[in-house]
Amino acid sequence: GLPGGLYGYHPDAHDLTPHAPDIDLDPGIHLGPANRPLANTAAFAVLLATDPADSAPLYGCDAEPLALLNAGYMGQLLCHTATEAGLALAPVHGVDFDRIRWMLPGGEHLVLLHTLLGGIPDHPATEGEPA
Repeated sequence: GLPGGLYGYHPDAHDLTPHAPDIDLDPGIHLGPANRPLANTAAFAVLLATDPADSAPLYGCDAEPLALLNAGYMGQLLCHTATEAGLALAPVHGVDFDRIRWMLPGGEHLVLLHTLLGGIPDHPATEGEPA
């Protein structure tokens, strides 16, 4: 139900905040022949990024690796719960993050950790079948 655009998650409000409303991301940000066809048909992308300096006071030089680990857990949880919402998510790699980081607050400091492409599956998954 959201209009197109680039949103960021606001943890205090547990809501999405528009950063670049009404923008369509070029599927060309997805590098490699395996990702492009999926990116061309996806309804949305989820990019998990962090500024390692935010958690460095607590985790020191382990801030980025621990953020990567957490992003993997979040991606797994999102993929699992997406099916309950009638959505399909696919983890992908190879995103040209530099082409969009300028649209994000503090983007120059962000590190892309994990990317998922999503949409509505062609058919509902049955028990034991991947979405």
